[in-house]
Amino acid sequence: MTQYKVIPTISSRGLFSHFLQVLSALMIYDKEPDTKVLVDFTYGMLYKSASHPLPNVWEYYFEQTADVDLKTAYANGAQVIPMTYNYSIFVDEEKRKLSNDLINKYIRVKPHIVKKVEEFAKNFDGKKLIGVHVRRTDHIQDAPYIPDEYYFAQIDTFSSHMGMDSIFLCTDDESVVNSFTMKYGSRIITYPSIRSVNGKALHFSSEIDGYRKGEDVLIEAMLLAKTNFLLKTVSGVTHFSVCYNMGLEYVDIDKHLERYNQ
Repeated sequence: MTQYKVIPTISSRGLFSHFLQVLSALMIYDKEPDTKVLVDFTYGMLYKSASHPLPNVWEYYFEQTADVDLKTAYANGAQVIPMTYNYSIFVDEEKRKLSNDLINKYIRVKPHIVKKVEEFAKNFDGKKLIGVHVRRTDHIQDAPYIPDEYYFAQIDTFSSHMGMDSIFLCTDDESVVNSFTMKYGSRIITYPSIRSVNGKALHFSSEIDGYRKGEDVLIEAMLLAKTNFLLKTVSGVTHFSVCYNMGLEYVDIDKHLERYNQ
């Protein structure tokens, strides 16, 4: 008899923190026979959008993780499971491979989002790209602040060694785009995401449409996975990128930094 497990959330975190929560639960319940796992992000999500027709935020961006809907699962005694999070600040290769296997098995990004990724990725044609994700706003609570100049030094080093001619920059802070563009000019490529202009974390910004906040960061993470080489720092976004594409080469550029702020 099929058992149903439901991954919930009632936590005000970023999209990829929730995504890694889903993968963490799948690591456990994928091993159980006759078990189907679903995701219910109907309540407590900062990405709720009054204009979106679906109540479950997970289904804004992804297909359901099982071939049954939530209503049917709940009607058949689905068990809501406790929150599990099984990712460290750095992703080891064993965890990365397991995550990639689970993504390939369970995760299907909505077709309209995949289409946007493929359309924008045409800007990458003929270029050798370094991917860079600069997370600012509230991220200093999770990892130390890294100045722009440190990123510049890493970009210059790896660009020189690897013959990279372009930089795909993802960030939640508009001032970062301005700073990097002043330094690198037309070498910078950015997706037209909503970004903070006042230092406030986007997922806490109620004036921004909830759906758009999630779509932008998902598209950016998928595009980072298409670059030739990723300068990775501690972030759920880049955790996703390296797990989404096992062929993506990357380096953790902040392993030497303390995991707290002075």
